[in-house]
Amino acid sequence: MADTVRYIAEEMIPELEDFEKRKYFTKVEIKQMVKKRLQFEYLLKRKVPLKADFLRYIQYEERLEALRVHRREERGMAGKHTMSEWAIPRRIHFIYDRALRRFKGDLDLWTRWLQHCRAAGSPRQMSKVLTRALQLHPTEPRLWSHAAGFEFEDHHNPAAARLLLQRGLRICPNSIPLWLETFRLELLYAHQLRSRRHVLGLDPGTKAEVLQSDPLGDAPELEAAATAHHALEVQDQPAAASQPSIPQKAGEPAELDALSHVHPTSPTATQDDGSSLSHLPPEPSGNGHPAVLMFGAVGSEPTNGADDTTGQPGSSDDAAFKRLLEGSIAHIVFKNAAEAHPHRLELRSRLLETLRPFTFPGVASLSQDILADVALRFLDDPQAWDLRARAAWNPFGQPSGAHATKCHAKEHLQAATAVYEEAVQQLSCLEMYRLYAAFLQEVLSEHAASDEAGRPHKQSTAELLCNVFERAADKGMASEEMLLGWAALHMAHDRSEAAAAATMRSCQLLPASCALWQRRLALLAQSAAPQVAQAGSKKERRAVQQVLQAAADEGVKHVPAPASAPLWLQLFPAFQALALPCSTLAQLLLHQLMGLAKGAPESAMGQAAAAAVKAVWAQDGPEAARQLWQRMLTLPPPGLAVFNAVLDLEIACEAAEASKQGPYRIQQTFEAAVDAYGQTDVNLWIRYIQHQQQMVQGRLQGLQGTKGSMQLSSSCLSSVDALGSTPRATQKSRPYHKRERGLRARSKNFSSLQQHAQAHVPRAHPDVEAAPSSAADADELVLSLSVVKSINEVDPAEWDACALGSGEVNPFTLHSFLKSLEDSKSAVRQTGWLPQHVLLKTGGSSPQLLACCPMYLKSHSYGEYVFDHSWAGYFSRSGTAYYPKLQSCVPFTPASGNRLLVRPDAYAPALSKALGKGLTDIADQMGVSSLHMTFNTEQEWQTLARVGFLKRNGIQYHWQNNGYSTFDDFLMDMKQSKRKNVRQERKHVHNSGLKIERLTGDALKPHHWDAFYGFYINTSDKKWGSAYLTRDFFDQLQASMPDRVLLVMAFEGDKPVAGALNLIGSQALFGRNWGCAWGLNVKFLHFELCYYQAIEAAIERGLSRVEAGAQGEHKIQRGYVPSLTYSSHYFPDASMRSVVNNFLQRESMQIDYTLEALSLEAPFKPSPAGTTIDMPV
Repeated sequence: MADTVRYIAEEMIPELEDFEKRKYFTKVEIKQMVKKRLQFEYLLKRKVPLKADFLRYIQYEERLEALRVHRREERGMAGKHTMSEWAIPRRIHFIYDRALRRFKGDLDLWTRWLQHCRAAGSPRQMSKVLTRALQLHPTEPRLWSHAAGFEFEDHHNPAAARLLLQRGLRICPNSIPLWLETFRLELLYAHQLRSRRHVLGLDPGTKAEVLQSDPLGDAPELEAAATAHHALEVQDQPAAASQPSIPQKAGEPAELDALSHVHPTSPTATQDDGSSLSHLPPEPSGNGHPAVLMFGAVGSEPTNGADDTTGQPGSSDDAAFKRLLEGSIAHIVFKNAAEAHPHRLELRSRLLETLRPFTFPGVASLSQDILADVALRFLDDPQAWDLRARAAWNPFGQPSGAHATKCHAKEHLQAATAVYEEAVQQLSCLEMYRLYAAFLQEVLSEHAASDEAGRPHKQSTAELLCNVFERAADKGMASEEMLLGWAALHMAHDRSEAAAAATMRSCQLLPASCALWQRRLALLAQSAAPQVAQAGSKKERRAVQQVLQAAADEGVKHVPAPASAPLWLQLFPAFQALALPCSTLAQLLLHQLMGLAKGAPESAMGQAAAAAVKAVWAQDGPEAARQLWQRMLTLPPPGLAVFNAVLDLEIACEAAEASKQGPYRIQQTFEAAVDAYGQTDVNLWIRYIQHQQQMVQGRLQGLQGTKGSMQLSSSCLSSVDALGSTPRATQKSRPYHKRERGLRARSKNFSSLQQHAQAHVPRAHPDVEAAPSSAADADELVLSLSVVKSINEVDPAEWDACALGSGEVNPFTLHSFLKSLEDSKSAVRQTGWLPQHVLLKTGGSSPQLLACCPMYLKSHSYGEYVFDHSWAGYFSRSGTAYYPKLQSCVPFTPASGNRLLVRPDAYAPALSKALGKGLTDIADQMGVSSLHMTFNTEQEWQTLARVGFLKRNGIQYHWQNNGYSTFDDFLMDMKQSKRKNVRQERKHVHNSGLKIERLTGDALKPHHWDAFYGFYINTSDKKWGSAYLTRDFFDQLQASMPDRVLLVMAFEGDKPVAGALNLIGSQALFGRNWGCAWGLNVKFLHFELCYYQAIEAAIERGLSRVEAGAQGEHKIQRGYVPSLTYSSHYFPDASMRSVVNNFLQRESMQIDYTLEALSLEAPFKPSPAGTTIDMPV
């Protein structure tokens, strides 16, 4: 690496010396330039360089070049160009070249290079880049379009551009963009020829046309060139008298450049600038591909013009050339494109869009042919009729100025409406009426700023639009948008009564439309306001109010919730303004809320409920609003807005007039709010705490000279600790906000809990710092039991000292693994895994950690692999909440190992028992339904049974190493048929061409993890599961314990296509996750990566077993024998414990029978005398 970078640096020396010589840069700047370049070069020489490094390098060089150019212009530096002028551009091209050798498939990078070539004025380099790009990506239409545009616009070589597009269409026959680009090319070419003839004076009548139709933007240059040409004619009459001809423009070579060699088999370009059609290939006979038939000889077609019968020499060529100037080749392109895509209306529409800027003769005829094809092929498509009608409104090939539009607007509108009328008669569908109405609305908007002379025309258009709306409504083919436009049209013309009638009819057609009812009620309220004000008697006023009230009642009954929320928000202010009873409306809202589930915090129905409470409070007073609020509390909460509204009203009321009940009501409202939304809304807790602080500070200010301390309510503090826990099961006898408390009312801040467990541990324990102070406590030691909410609160060295107490290194219980789960947000509150790690420490001023246990507060049963869904169902049927529960395990990991992590010494059993007893005390005091410890050891299983845990067994499949030296040694212990099957499976994978590697330590790179994370996500998606592990988890795992990670990867070339993740212990290899790329179908690849490669790795490392995850009886035939697993379960409720115990006894009998039956299917040969094959039971 260093040698290559040094070589590149030495190559900079001449250009750097020239920079200094020409005074573009100072010595200090050149030093900075070299330093920066070397930094980039080292980045590019990494084993896995990033695309971003190349782009930053290019950006730096581009800015450097811009600075050089600026200084040259600013300082007026002239003279002969030296190396300084082209050194930086050459380096930029060099960087692009290196980037695309590594990222060949990145089309964005190719496009960047092409854009740079064009901006830098490097046509030769651009030709080379296009050649390489097309060789690598011949099926990318945009590259062919880019190449054709380069030849036509930069090289002024239409022949080469035409040939490139023709080649592109042969390779990509279904590409609509290529057909469009070819069509545009021929139109531009015809426009270019007409412009040249105007400049040469051959067609004086085309001047106005050229200036009006200027898609290339060269009209001013053409006019100047025409003036200069006329001046030359005046000076040199004999030269003007000679017969002019169209010279070949400089820059149009007879042969194609590097781009013509993209496909060596294609014919090379001939000298053809398009002015002579005799060089075009003849039209082949038979059913050729449209891309091949596209450029048939135009001159050979029969003509209908008078020029064909003149008998003058060359009249046939003149007629052909005239048709060429009128876009005949574009017409051929259209025909062949239509044949290639007979059912694509989009193609015709975009062809017309491409044709729109051109106005030369022939454009109108070409547009008519396209529209005729649309009419023939798409009779049943509303969009086709709309396309034809809009073409009639704005014809092709005509001037687009304002004067022309005013002169012909009436005729064009009549032609367009005639097409629409025919369409609605033939199709008579909602979409057709919608398009018709949308067109007329656009016409009205275009003429909105017209003068008084255009008012009759606008009036007739509005009447026509109104008629369309009415007909659509009569046939039941009006959309909500159309009906809203109908009412808006009447309102725009000051026809309020007609608008009200239209909205009434609209609500009858679409009674569930909230927007239509809003429009109707807004019109009724608008008209009712002056009538109520002018009413002479109370009876008249009440009659007007009843009309609005009846309409409101009808609307809220027809519009379902929660779609009705905007309607409610409109009705309550209207009822207040018209003095209508808001309490009646609130009762209707309560009726709707009864049928809804709990709403999201930001739910619109919550805002509607808030509006109801505010309206009743303002109209009927606080007591009526509080009664309404109490009724809402018995329903599922509609949203957080109503809680905030009640709090605002109560706090304002308390500030205005203090009362004894005010603080209590506020406190109760806060409690109801956090019960409903405290698990998801942190701002609610902040507001609650701030209010408590203000209350305490207010009380302290009233105490003169008294020192006090602020103490928040224990309910509030304990609720903050339980933020994010899952609610308890619903109970019938409790209000909704109390039924959904979750852990808030019973989860305590165990980070400050000091539970003292009495353990009879002699003072000879090595971790005890000092002797007891008296003889009375010489035989026992007071231990402190606490719970922490994050593994980061525990010293890693102390935790690992306990984790290694059994003498076996289990990577899943190490501090670094658990820390990776938490820091990567994989096992945290948001995923239902709230850490509650238990610590057992010595007492005194310097406590030492003696034992610990990883534990989580769970709101579900996912990611555990010991299934208790039937228990949760039984709890629910019994009217008791099963969640939340405590779970001592390694999240998402069915790997066996110690869960009671105790420092190694002679008193470890006593500490284990003390820790187990402490777990039961924690479960009792937290009030959870149960505590579960899964995949623990048999010894822990027995220890916990003595302190009240129930025992449960499961079955996994483990491979046992019986002193094997190689994989073949292992196979020799298997039966012949099983051994043959294994070898055939491995051979099949080997013959697939995949390369398999086992990576660990520094061999693992970020791109390996990127690929594996994609495989992991694919596996979760295939199983309709959730991917708990985040991408950051694998990075942290690699950083914290790289030597414990073994990643088995399968490569297709250099591309990873599958992988299996394993973790390495001191005695076992643990298989965890597997996945592959989408669409990969290599038989037995899963067995190879997950089972056979794991066995080979275990043999190489001398490990005693391989645990390949949960379940899978198919593993038996591959050498993984059934093995018992252990789990312990504690239930504080005695009745529930008895029920579960009965279940486990029956299950245990089935497990024993299954284990015995599966052991008979072992693939191993009968053991000879004196030897054994380990079969754990």
